[in-house]
Amino acid sequence: MSDQAQADSHSDSLCSSQVRGGRHLLVLSSAGKPIFSLQHGDETSVADLAALVAAIVSFVQRGGDEIRHVRAGATSLAFLVRGPLYLVASSSCGDTVPYLSRQLAALHAQLLSVLTSKVEEVFARNAGFDLRSLLGGTDRALQRMLRGATSSPSLLLQAPPAMRAPPALRGELTRRLRRNRPAPLLFAVLLGHGRLLTALRGQRAALGASDLLLLLNAISE
Repeated sequence: MSDQAQADSHSDSLCSSQVRGGRHLLVLSSAGKPIFSLQHGDETSVADLAALVAAIVSFVQRGGDEIRHVRAGATSLAFLVRGPLYLVASSSCGDTVPYLSRQLAALHAQLLSVLTSKVEEVFARNAGFDLRSLLGGTDRALQRMLRGATSSPSLLLQAPPAMRAPPALRGELTRRLRRNRPAPLLFAVLLGHGRLLTALRGQRAALGASDLLLLLNAISE
């Protein structure tokens, strides 16, 4: 079988192995061990899908390339490879590849906010390590972020949701934060009902929209 035919066969198998429901997001290790799955599937089917994704990524890497996306009929698949972490999103609901890629980038950032960048050191020592033991109950935050992406444009637009407030009130709250901030404080964020009221940052510190979205998701219930 030619390399192209083998790649097409792998892609067709992946599309036919999707969990029903139109969307599926999966995080796995380079060893093919599942770490996180958005859809509710039995462990066997998720493990089989993870092994298939790992095989596809490995096959493309052996050819000196990097897989980014695949289209098969009405289904779009986006891949994100970050060291020992492989992330894949599939959708047959009309989601564009750039939007799926943005969800994967946000998912990766949320994972690193929980596990820190030392995750690569963990896999360097043991490629078959089961990372799920370190996630604990934080998988709920991951599910909340990704499910919220289908009902709110915040992730798509990289725009944290703001709480409605009169400009005068927002300005007064900002002034009070400035007056009472401790000298070594890097950031101050004031929220109302899970939405942004105002935020302060140091002169040499950056607090981007993606950082605020991660923070809002982490503290939301």
